[in-house]
Amino acid sequence: MKASRLIVFFTLICFWENIFSQQLRFKHLVSEDGLSTNYITAIIQDDEGFMWFGTQDGLNKFDGYQVKIYKNDPTSLNSLSSSEITSLKQVKRDLVIVGTRSGINFFNPITESFSRLESIKELNVKINCLILYDKENILVGTEEKLMLVNISTKTAKEITFANEKSVNVNCIHALGNRAYIGTAGYGLWLFENGSLKKINPVKPDYLNFNSVELDAISDIKDYGGKLYLATAESGIFKMDLQNYEVDSKISFEKESKEYNTIKNICIKESKIFVATSHGLVVHNLIKNESVYYTKSDESFALNSLMITTIFIDVEDNIWIGTNVGGLNISFYQAQKFPNSNLRYETNHRNIYSFLEEN
Repeated sequence: MKASRLIVFFTLICFWENIFSQQLRFKHLVSEDGLSTNYITAIIQDDEGFMWFGTQDGLNKFDGYQVKIYKNDPTSLNSLSSSEITSLKQVKRDLVIVGTRSGINFFNPITESFSRLESIKELNVKINCLILYDKENILVGTEEKLMLVNISTKTAKEITFANEKSVNVNCIHALGNRAYIGTAGYGLWLFENGSLKKINPVKPDYLNFNSVELDAISDIKDYGGKLYLATAESGIFKMDLQNYEVDSKISFEKESKEYNTIKNICIKESKIFVATSHGLVVHNLIKNESVYYTKSDESFALNSLMITTIFIDVEDNIWIGTNVGGLNISFYQAQKFPNSNLRYETNHRNIYSFLEEN
């Protein structure tokens, strides 16, 4: 009996080890399936579970079966200000903020109605990013400014960068009452208590990198008490939240320099999912190992080289937006276990159950 329990115990260990080492397989959702275009720019999941995709030609709602498309109608002020979507954020059950090439839109997904925020001239431009800062305000980054917008009064205030008239804001990450701002060329900034200040990363003696590598930040996430700064050309930097010392640099250039050109990152269960100009990288933070996925004609492979954005939904499905291949989705329940000692998966497409023989 004890031996039987021991076998079951080790079987479970092997099973979970396989789960964490499994390869990703991708299904594809493209224009032939109903998407307005194959260029994906933003992905969110709303409170009802629906998926929303920002694209170069419209806002797409996906219910798991069909796609519904919303576009600019030149004859209607109650439509999107532009069909080119740049960013999405649900801030309330009945409010999704939609950033476009021509400003901000307030969208009610229940009534399916749009209202434009056209009264603020500084926001009638391309919106790069937006986040919910507190219950009443969103922070909006454009190619020239950082703005604090009150979603109730629909008023805005410019947050100025010291000694800089125009700053291209690439990304914003909120953490408590703080917001970290990543820029194109001016590094990392901290917004707190209504003011903005520059963060100068502390470089330890044991790390060899040039500080200018952190000038162009494309995305910011926090995990395990650390900031992870994705850059436009130099990989990912892990930074301490207390003293802003750089703990380590994660570089993928040994595989290809293009993997260091990063668009977007997600972090889940000690893994960083990295959207790059050369495909997808999944980096294990514990093992310091990376798995690379690039475009291939094989079934269940990525169908596009450039990854534009990544999103992990509430069921741990991974949604990958591309510039020409629409969406590549790795469904959690459909992932393969290639390291299994039982090689049934190489001979059979579907396995529904297993039993240990005496």
